[in-house]
Amino acid sequence: MAKNLINNVAVIGQGYVGCAVATLLSQQVNTIGFDIDTQKISSLRAKKSPIKDDDLSTFWDKEVLRLQFRSMTDFDAMEFDTIIISTPTDFDDKTENFNTSSIEQIITKVLKQNPNANIVIKSTVPIGYTEKMRAQHNYSGIYFCPEFLREGKALYDNLYPDRIIIGGSSEFSMSFVELLKKCSRNQCSEIMVTEDPTEAECIKLFSNTYIAMRVAFFNEIDSYCMLKNLNSLEIISGIGLDKRIGNHYNNPSFGFGGYCLPKDSKQAKTELAQTPSRIISSVYSSNADRIQFIAEQIMTKKPKSVGLYQIGMKTGSDNSREAAILHVVKILIEQGVRINFF
Repeated sequence: MAKNLINNVAVIGQGYVGCAVATLLSQQVNTIGFDIDTQKISSLRAKKSPIKDDDLSTFWDKEVLRLQFRSMTDFDAMEFDTIIISTPTDFDDKTENFNTSSIEQIITKVLKQNPNANIVIKSTVPIGYTEKMRAQHNYSGIYFCPEFLREGKALYDNLYPDRIIIGGSSEFSMSFVELLKKCSRNQCSEIMVTEDPTEAECIKLFSNTYIAMRVAFFNEIDSYCMLKNLNSLEIISGIGLDKRIGNHYNNPSFGFGGYCLPKDSKQAKTELAQTPSRIISSVYSSNADRIQFIAEQIMTKKPKSVGLYQIGMKTGSDNSREAAILHVVKILIEQGVRINFF
């Protein structure tokens, strides 16, 4: 067993990923969550979650945690042996790549202040990014540890992970995954330490792309059923009875949305641009086709107005980012339909 090299942790970025992982780790080690949004920090200090996750508030009230929250203006890397980066990496349609500028700024600042700190990237990044940062800074203490969280279940999925993965084999990385497992409630979770961080980056990106592909697949079946006047629920339920397929991520919807699936499926297409990849390359366009199809089906009713109830990207989420219904609404508005919000 690797010795504990982790005692004081900074988690930069307090969204779905950062807030949950900071809470998780604070069960065992001193943990401070940082964010540039001072209002968010004030809410966190008052035990008000900035994300929709009922488990967080309950956990903060019931558990003894070594947890604080501070503004980035108070950040000093010398206080910490471990820095976790969980800032957003939006997809830039112009460059057809993730925008990783916030990660690069943090790495530069950390290593300038504390050249011995271990840095763990939990933000989703382009394949090969961690090795690029290692080479650029001539420093091997940068790792990639993918998160596999559902919106609305971020803390739960940290407490009960089915897998814990880190890219970059070392004494520190072993200590880090052991800490994650020690903090979790699922001691049966699988642990994987890849020698090369790039392999862990692939696992993250292609896992999300597969989920997006699965959602798109069942949406295409539902589109077919709508045109043929068939019961898609029965058909999809019957398909899911095959144990090789199962009944998950098979609920027809307007399309996939949220923080991860749209941008990750586009990034996967970029990564495989020079590789035969017809399936992966078509995932995002399939989702766009579904949105267009739904809008067209609504327009066949020749509506003058359409009522809209909730704009979350899925049930149980307060996130409307890239919600497919918003793209449907945009098409309807362009067709002159009045939208009534309820």
